[in-house]
Amino acid sequence: MRLLITLWVLLGCAGVLHGDKQPLSRIAVERATAAVVGSATVKAHPTVLGLKGESSDWVIVEFSHQNPSNDDWIGVFSPSDFSSEICQPENYGDLPPLLCTAPIKFQFANFKNDGYNKSGNGSLRLQLINQRADFTFALFSGGLSAPKLVAVSNKVTFENPKAPVYPRLAQGKSWNEMTVTWTSGYNIKEAVPFVEWGPKGGDRTLSPAGTLTFKRNSMCGSPARTVGWRDPGYIHTSFMKELWPDALYTYRLGHRLSDGTHVWSKSYSFRASPYPGQDSLQRVVVFGDMGKAEVDGSNEYGNYEQASLNTTKQIIRDLENIDMVIHIGDISYANGYLSQWDQFTEQIEPIASTVPYMIGSGNHERDWPGTGSFYGYNDSGGECGVPAQTMFYVPAENRAKFWYLTDYGMFRFCVANTEEDWRPGTEQYKFIENCLSSVDREKQPWLIFLAHRVLGYSSASWYEIMMGSYGEPMGRDGLEELWHKYKVLQASEGGGRTAMRLLFVAVTWLAVCAAAHPGRGGGGEQPLSRIAVEKTVHAVDGAAHVKASPLVLGLKGETSEWVDVEFFHPNPTGDDWIGVFSPADFSSAICEPENERQYPPVLCTAPIKYQYANFKNDGYNKTGNGHLKLQLINQREDFSFALFSGGLTKPKLIAVSNKIAFANPKAPVYPRLAQGKSWNEMTVTWTSGYDITEAVPFVEWGEKGGRRLLSPAGTLTFDRNSMCGAPARTVGWRHPGYIHTSYLKDLWPDSQYTYRLGHRLINGTRIWSKSYSFKASPYPGQDSVQRVVIFGDMGKAEADGSNEFNNFQPGSLNTTREIIRDLDNIDMVLHIGDICYANGYLSQWDQFTAQIEPIASTVPYMIGSGNHERDWPGTGSFYGNLDSGGECGVPAQTVFYTPAENRAKFWYATDYGMFRFCVAHTEEDWRPGTEQYKFIEHCLSSVDRQKQPWLVFLAHRVLGYSSCAYYAGEGTTEEPMGREALQELWQKHKVDLAMYGHVHNYERTCPVYQGQCVAAASDRYAGAFAATTHVVVGGAGASVSDSEFTATEIQWSHVRDLDHGFVKLTAFNHSAMLFEYKKSRDGEVHDRFTIERDYRDVLSCAVDNCPRTTLAS
Repeated sequence: MRLLITLWVLLGCAGVLHGDKQPLSRIAVERATAAVVGSATVKAHPTVLGLKGESSDWVIVEFSHQNPSNDDWIGVFSPSDFSSEICQPENYGDLPPLLCTAPIKFQFANFKNDGYNKSGNGSLRLQLINQRADFTFALFSGGLSAPKLVAVSNKVTFENPKAPVYPRLAQGKSWNEMTVTWTSGYNIKEAVPFVEWGPKGGDRTLSPAGTLTFKRNSMCGSPARTVGWRDPGYIHTSFMKELWPDALYTYRLGHRLSDGTHVWSKSYSFRASPYPGQDSLQRVVVFGDMGKAEVDGSNEYGNYEQASLNTTKQIIRDLENIDMVIHIGDISYANGYLSQWDQFTEQIEPIASTVPYMIGSGNHERDWPGTGSFYGYNDSGGECGVPAQTMFYVPAENRAKFWYLTDYGMFRFCVANTEEDWRPGTEQYKFIENCLSSVDREKQPWLIFLAHRVLGYSSASWYEIMMGSYGEPMGRDGLEELWHKYKVLQASEGGGRTAMRLLFVAVTWLAVCAAAHPGRGGGGEQPLSRIAVEKTVHAVDGAAHVKASPLVLGLKGETSEWVDVEFFHPNPTGDDWIGVFSPADFSSAICEPENERQYPPVLCTAPIKYQYANFKNDGYNKTGNGHLKLQLINQREDFSFALFSGGLTKPKLIAVSNKIAFANPKAPVYPRLAQGKSWNEMTVTWTSGYDITEAVPFVEWGEKGGRRLLSPAGTLTFDRNSMCGAPARTVGWRHPGYIHTSYLKDLWPDSQYTYRLGHRLINGTRIWSKSYSFKASPYPGQDSVQRVVIFGDMGKAEADGSNEFNNFQPGSLNTTREIIRDLDNIDMVLHIGDICYANGYLSQWDQFTAQIEPIASTVPYMIGSGNHERDWPGTGSFYGNLDSGGECGVPAQTVFYTPAENRAKFWYATDYGMFRFCVAHTEEDWRPGTEQYKFIEHCLSSVDRQKQPWLVFLAHRVLGYSSCAYYAGEGTTEEPMGREALQELWQKHKVDLAMYGHVHNYERTCPVYQGQCVAAASDRYAGAFAATTHVVVGGAGASVSDSEFTATEIQWSHVRDLDHGFVKLTAFNHSAMLFEYKKSRDGEVHDRFTIERDYRDVLSCAVDNCPRTTLAS
């Protein structure tokens, strides 16, 4: 991955640092007097602006004064009527002043008029922007401190003063949502605001807009409430959703008047955000304290924010190479003169209308005494945050608080609000910690903290001299530990005018090591690991040969096909073997030596599968002739077959076959359905060989026989450097392809849907998968038959007998077959860890997804994480063993979708009809005080037992009860520290079932609490909840040879079976559930029981006294 960020970080001082005032504040408005001179004139033209729809235009102002002086000036007023009639006296006494509103801009009469002081004649060329009202130009003498009104011009106006103007894009609360905010003069009674938008050249969509405004009374003080007040117009925000990643969209702003007429803005365009974690070039500009300036030289801005126009100009110049802008506070420096907000939004329009323009809050937006701001200064000029939070959208939970997070591709930005308390114990501190801790660093490796004031480090002299520090007082006291703990890449602050680059790098890696379980959850070594790849030598024999046919596979769109491999070896032995390599070119040219002095080996990649040459070739040892029938699946590359002698430990390369390939190796394959984060959302994830520069991925779907919809897909992948060690990073590495996920939303409960996977190539051609179907989830609490299959540790196997998997996961194909056989009677599958046992040989993930495709393409296939997905020393896993083979969780969390808040952490809740499943992650710490413990407690306590009466806890390792001989040998019946605290939660929240994998057998307990049966084990439970029944169901495929039971008789252990099998739960209604344990060999039921109760039994309340249905309440 590449980090590219244009970083303009402004560090320094805020608040009282700025010695110069808002230019408009220099005008003593309340002291203005009338001194009209009949012979003086002011004339402006043209009188009508924006005839071609422009939102800004130039005006010529000509004026004459018989008694000119150096301090004469021209004020631009809007609305044009600025007489005392519009004054709202507060403490003026009986008579309001002559003038009670500041001009929107001003310029001295002698500006570029060298002879004005003698002739009294002058001309100014001023730029006006559409600000919803007409304009007049007034000539004053007496300077700014004692203004005397001499003459007033004619009025000028824009052709449509109310037109929609100055769109500001911003990221929404989800990665595929863009918001657009704009300003107009139309209230909602006059016109309906909306946005017309769609893919460039594609269909148009109309999205409504919400409308906000604010009144003078919303301001906290002067000048915002007095001379600086100007009506802000109406602020509209629309949400453009379900965007396709990286796609180009066009849009225009619209208002439908009450007579049906439409008023339109000009057209704009933007590029949608990349998918979270997408490995592509992403460029973000960050700065603070820009303010605004006047291109016509008004307001003496040359001494106020002189660099503002330069910064704007340079960003516009480079806009094609910028994806997002973040402006961290001190936005426009309006300081209570509200007209300046319009002028700022107009200045940034070329930027903000094209890329997301995200803002943070600074002292000049928020601070005002007595309003709750952390600092009691007057810096906001009485605005107290209202204009900023209204004029700009930010994806904050509470826009007034102005702290939020936003993800963009590989970036996570945590935006703090330094004008609210950030110290430990505050609401904002909790937000900051959650923002930093919840990021998935596999997807967002670049973690950046942003704030206005310097909470970190600055060498600005003001801090050193006045504060005796190098940052804001109390700034980094609590935050520095968070930045270090969560390895924040960059902490950036605004708040001053000193340009400096601050790079905050935390490089400390924390390793949590626990006692490894030798042999536990293993089931034998990965068969591919038996091949000593690095010891391979050349022993090519010209007389030997290998031939594979057919040359082209999948001519009818198949994703798997059988291949005939014929071979001959003139000197055969019993340990000759055939390796299947993909890509077909496996020479040393593809090797990546660890250091420059190391010579690459002959072979540096393991085959994707292998078989002994004498397999089903009884005469091979004598004749040297052999034939194998092998099954290949589409894995995005071509294939070759190599004959080796010397066995697996000393392989000698004898001969290599011709190459064969699928007709379209890049085709979309192996869809995996999963429940989304809401009950009526289904996700579909699949694999292809198309990256986002080649083709746009999507899903075509809809109700069976109904209208078709297209939903975009995000794309993820990972590279060799994402792996934590060997073999995943070395001989086991194989490119995973591109993993696409699409979200099918707003499904109708229990409805049948069909779908197919698609890719639109850059030439317009579409590549399709075959069609699939699924049934949408029932409504939460729906009283219908619902059936869920649960198991752990299945792994994969080869239908052609390759890889000697009969001793590794012998039950895998049987379990898969029996589930497919009963698929019409299954609604969901939960596979709780030890998924495919790739153990660092990445080719096996494709083979696993191909094996389960008939299941996962039809019903949601939800997974949990186990030791063989996650564990690796020094990577933060709770156990420090090598079980993942260097994968450290990356393939699992990429190849499969789970509705987790952070997919890397792998804990989540999912509801299906009357079931609530709380899926824990035993490879992360679950003990009290941890983030996962809080999740578990919340998941169990928040379920509504009237809707989801059946509460099930799932985890990979046995956190409950097991009488496996291994645990007994350790003097325990669980993982160390497993149920110490969790059993209190299970009992308190009346968990019906707790189920585990890891141990490769089946075992059911009585309802047990603290090691004692609370109720006798039975095949039928009825009435009030007694205790949780614990079930080990880790025998779905991996070898059971290492999971024998202890010979000791244990009181709570009711049923044991050392065989392969899985569990099926059937909820008939809210009062009856059936539990069945089925053998994988034949699908027959070996153990069963029923639970009969209703939610009142769970909540232990009277029939007429159950108003609250969650235990938390």
